[in-house]
Amino acid sequence: MQQGDICSIFTPDDSHYEIAKYAISRGLHCMVTKPVVMKLDDHLELVKLSHENNVLVQVEVHKR
Repeated sequence: MQQGDICSIFTPDDSHYEIAKYAISRGLHCMVTKPVVMKLDDHLELVKLSHENNVLVQVEVHKR
C-alpha cells in the first residue's frame, strides 16, 4: 500500500488499535468497524496520529 490509500479494519475489536496505529503512522486513511478502540487513551492517540499524518479515520457502524 502507498501513502494516501485506504485501509479497512474489520477484525476482532481488541485488535483495532494496533492495526489502525500501524496504518495511520504509514499515512493510510482508515475505515474501522465499531468500536474503533477499547480505551479512551488509545482513541486520543489515534486522533493525535491522524492529525500528525494528515489522514482520515472513519468509524463504520453495521450493528444496530
